[in-house]
Formats: sequence, structure tokens, C-alpha cells
Amino acid sequence: MSRLKKVVSVMLVIIGITGFVVEAKMMTIGKKKKDVITIAKQYEVQSTTKEKVVLSSETEDKKESSSSTEETKEPEKKEEVKEPEKPVEEVKSVVEIVEPVKEEVIEEVVEERRMVEKTPQYMPNSLGINGIYRNYLPIGRGNHVEVVEQYINGGNLIAAVGSYNPYENQTTYFGGHNPGIMDYMEQNLSIGSIVTVTDGNGRPFEYRAVDYTIVDIYGEGVLSSIGMSAIDLYEFGSGQRSLAIQYCLSSNDLMVMWYLLPLF
Repeated sequence: MSRLKKVVSVMLVIIGITGFVVEAKMMTIGKKKKDVITIAKQYEVQSTTKEKVVLSSETEDKKESSSSTEETKEPEKKEEVKEPEKPVEEVKSVVEIVEPVKEEVIEEVVEERRMVEKTPQYMPNSLGINGIYRNYLPIGRGNHVEVVEQYINGGNLIAAVGSYNPYENQTTYFGGHNPGIMDYMEQNLSIGSIVTVTDGNGRPFEYRAVDYTIVDIYGEGVLSSIGMSAIDLYEFGSGQRSLAIQYCLSSNDLMVMWYLLPLF
């Protein structure tokens, strides 16, 4: 019985040991399963995070691609904005066309003003040449030479008419001293020169010098164009619209008598 008990006790011990071993193995297997489950969960978490990262990267790529496409599209928009510049060029061309017209109008106004400025204001009862005018004194016709000399010696430019009439068919005599009031005639008068006479209202009448003669104190020089002496021209006239201008020559004691015909 004692052996049987020993055997039974030994068997129980063996059974207990084997049971403990089995439990230990089961526990290790359980741990391994838990580890496998946790690893699987971790993998799932990692895989989901990776998917999220991939999705986020894909969305960022899409954003970048969309932004790049928008950037590539922007130059097209800029080119489209530049197209409406053509009307501006047309407006410039219109302005360029309009501006010369204004300048031409201004030039025309300036020319008109210049024309007005060039128009001389004539003095009444004046005798002029090359823009130089001096007043004459009408003493009337038929005066003796000595009377005429008295007026001339007084420093006057005399006209041997009562009133200058450009349309009278007769010669109008003008005389004065040189040097003196007639010096401007000696400096400017020659064959072909234009002399202007104004009447009492300041209206101008032009004459051209066609002939002259040198005379002494007796006035015996002859004008070849009309066949008359200077003294006869003074006393009787030529019988046609004309002028006779007489003054002393500054170089000697002689005088010159000019004969002029009208240009009107």
C-alpha cells in the first residue's frame, strides 16, 4: 500500500508538473497571440497613417499640379488682357492727326497777324521812299522861284500845289535842301525806285523814277524822256500825272531833278 501511495503520489506530481508545463505553454501561446494581435494592430495603424500620408501627399500634389496649371494659365490671361491695346493705338493715331490741324490753324493766325503788322500806317501829306516818310508843306501853284526858295530855306519839304490830287493830269513839284530834309532821297532814289506820296487823308499813291537831269542854278538841264528843261517842268508841268523831285547834290553846288510816273 505504501508503494502504491508512493506511485500514486509520484504520478500526481508528474501530472501536476505536466499541467504546469501545459499552462505555461498555453500562457506563452496566449502571449504570442496577444503580441501578434498588437503587432497586427500596429501594422494596421502604420498602414493607415501611410495611407493618410499618401493621400495627403496626393492631395498636395494635386494642389501643386492645380496651382502649376493655374500658373501656366495665367500668362494666357495676361495675353488676353493685352489684346484690348489696339483701340488705344487708334486713339493715338487720331490724336496725331488732330494735332497738326491745330498747328496749321495757329500758323494761319500768326500769318494773318504778320500781314496786319506789315501794313504800314501812312501819315497824311507825306513823301516816302524805302519806308522813310517825311511831311511836305503844300504852298500852292504859280509861286515865283524866289518864294519857293524862301520856304525851302526855312527847312521845309515843299509841294508846289494847294492840295495834292493824284488824279490831276499835271506834274506835282517837290523840293527841299540836301544836306537837310531831302538827304533820305539822295541816299535812296535811283532809276526804277518807288516813291510814295500820301494825300491829306493818308492814302498812299506810288510812282516810279524814270528819268533825271543835273541842273545849275538856272535850271537849264533837260529831261530826255519828255524833252523839257527842269525850269520849264517846274513852271508849266508835263501835262500828265507825274512827279518832279528836286534837291541839291551834296558833292557840289549843282542840283538834280527827278521825273516819276504813276503806278496806279
